[in-house]
Order: sequence, then C-alpha cells, then structure tokens
Amino acid sequence: MKKNGFSSQLTALNGRLTELFNKATTLPSIPSYLASDAFKELSFASEELQVAYEQILHQNSELERVYDELRSANQRYRAVFELMPEAYLITSASGKIEEANSAAAQLLNIQQQFLPGKMLSLFIHPEDRSTFYLETSRIHRRSHKQEWQLRFRDRLGETHYTAVTVAPLGESLNEGDRLLWCVRNITEQKRAEMALTASLAEIQQERPPHIYDKG
Repeated sequence: MKKNGFSSQLTALNGRLTELFNKATTLPSIPSYLASDAFKELSFASEELQVAYEQILHQNSELERVYDELRSANQRYRAVFELMPEAYLITSASGKIEEANSAAAQLLNIQQQFLPGKMLSLFIHPEDRSTFYLETSRIHRRSHKQEWQLRFRDRLGETHYTAVTVAPLGESLNEGDRLLWCVRNITEQKRAEMALTASLAEIQQERPPHIYDKG
C-alpha cells in the first residue's frame, strides 16, 4: 500500500470513529459509559496505528537514504573500475568472468559486453593453462593474493605477456566468492628482454675463441 493512501485511510478512520462515537452516545439502547469505553479503546488502537505508521515512514526514509548511498557508492566504484588503465576483471571462484573493464576488453580484443559469462581460461595461452590452474588453486588454499606472469591469447590469436595479480574479494575464498584480477600488459618489456638475450647470444657466438699461450 502506498504511504499517501495509508495516511488518508488513517485520517478517514479517525474521522469515522469520532462520528460513530457522537452517534452512539445519543442512542438510548446503548449506555453512554459503554459507548465511551468502547470508542476510547478504538481511539487508542487508531493512535497506535498512527504511531506504527510514522515509524514505518521513518524506517522507509532510512532505507531510502541507505539505498541512495549504496547506489552512489556503486556508481563511484563503476567509474573507478572502468577508468583504470590496467585490465581488471572479476570472476567467480571457478574462473567465469562476471565483470570486465574496457582495458580488459581491449587486451583480449573483444567487445566488453561479450566478456561476462565466458571462462577466463579460454583466453589463456594453451602452454600456460597448467600454470593458470595451479596458481588459481593456491588462492583457494591460501585465501590471499597471488602474483605471477602469464601469457594471454586474445580473440584473434595474438599472444600478450602479462603480469597478473589475483586476490579474493573478501577475507576468505569460498565456492561462491569471487576473484579480482589485475592484468598488466608487459609484452613490450618481454620482447625487449628477448631481443637483448638474442643479441647477447649472437655476440657470444661471433666472438672468436680465446687461445691461451702457455709460453
């Protein structure tokens, strides 16, 4: 029932009680003291209803205030989550994607709205999936964040080297809890390291062998 309608009904009830009391006290078949006592009880009941109604209004006002605060906090969270420059994802404990920001969609080369519902393991390089499952299982056992390097493979098959930080959203990780993933793309850094390693190896191969003179 809407609060305005309920308030109107309470007002109408009080008016009706007053009218009935005035009529009842004039009827010869009903002793005036009985009518007075009966309608006093009804009046008390009406007042209790009015107090209960005002308490409900106060509680509703508090609930609306809390709801508005939660909605504002959620909007701020969504804005921060979306604007983070790194890829962020939230998955179930089993690895099903529930939320992903635009940086994650860009990393995986897929439209953002298509990520929820997919298993994150689908985007892990096949050679790194055993590491993915192993490290994720450690989070389940230890219930604290894990950090490691992992290769992702986007929708078009391109490989991205990443540094991932994964933590449970809560004090402990249960079957129904969720995981927060921060995925930092370090592909350029890795390529530079591999190029440097290859150059050093090439220089080492081209260097003439040193001959020691025993004389």
